[in-house]
Amino acid sequence: MSQGILEYEFNKPIPYLLDVEEALLESTKQKLRLARYPEEQTDVGEDDWSQGTKVDVVKRLADYWKDGYDWRVEEVILTSDYSLPKAQNLTTLLLFAGQDQQ
Repeated sequence: MSQGILEYEFNKPIPYLLDVEEALLESTKQKLRLARYPEEQTDVGEDDWSQGTKVDVVKRLADYWKDGYDWRVEEVILTSDYSLPKAQNLTTLLLFAGQDQQ
C-alpha cells in the first residue's frame, strides 16, 4: 500500500461523521431571512395549485427552515448507528489521506 492512501475492503463499513460548517448553516438562514416573495395570485381558487405552490405555503416552509428546523439534531440522527448504513460498498475504495475531496 502506498503511503498516504488508505485502502478499504469490499463491503466493510466506512464510518463517517456528518458535520456541516456553521457558516453554511448561518448563510442559509440569512438567505431565508432575505427572501422576497411574490404576491399570491388572486385569479385562481385557494385549492387550485395548477399555477404552482401557494406563496403562503412557501413562506411557512421557509420560516420553519429558518426558525424551527434543527440541523444539528439531524446530524446526530443521520450519523447514529440506528439510522442510515455507514458504508460505501465498493470493491476497493481508495482515499487519499489528508486530501480534500472535490
